[in-house]
Amino acid sequence: MASSANEPMRRLGQKRDIMLYEEIASIFETVCLRYNFKEIRLSCPIPVRLASQTTLRAALTTSDNMAMPMELELKHVELRAGDQFKVQGRIMDAAERFQIDLGCDEDDLALHFNPRFNDDTDGTVLVCNSKIAGCWGDEKRELHNPLQRGSTFKIVLKLMGDMFEVEMPDGQEIQFPNREGLDVITYIRIKGDLKLTTFKIY
Repeated sequence: MASSANEPMRRLGQKRDIMLYEEIASIFETVCLRYNFKEIRLSCPIPVRLASQTTLRAALTTSDNMAMPMELELKHVELRAGDQFKVQGRIMDAAERFQIDLGCDEDDLALHFNPRFNDDTDGTVLVCNSKIAGCWGDEKRELHNPLQRGSTFKIVLKLMGDMFEVEMPDGQEIQFPNREGLDVITYIRIKGDLKLTTFKIY
């Protein structure tokens, strides 16, 4: 009897999940068409699994655990000096870290921005680095980290040509050199212990 009584609520939950999926698909398909992205891969904790159109490849997990890490990966992007984008979301209560990567692919990153909340050396710290042909460069560490577990945040990343600038919620600006002099960013990845609510390119 209990399972029968809960059936309407379960169906309502599934309907909401599907509506949420369709809303996400619509948003990212619009982004895909507007910016001519060839591929988007989205992984987020929604208990639904559906196929998507060719312009949008979305991999949705089937877990009910809403505290799962998420991943958004965009390929064949074209971002140049003067472009910037905003990332907004909520950091998980027990977050260890998350990252925002810009480059050519996962093995060639001009910027790896990596807020950490339980670093072995510095505890709460902001780490920036680059990766070339799968090999990491020298880390730049910023001990002042205004991001907190369980809080909402807004980060703006700016492409300055010879440099990347990351604007933090408290107005702090972190600069990191474009070590390889990369003219065009074709790959973006946002991954880790956060819930993404806004991704906007200016």
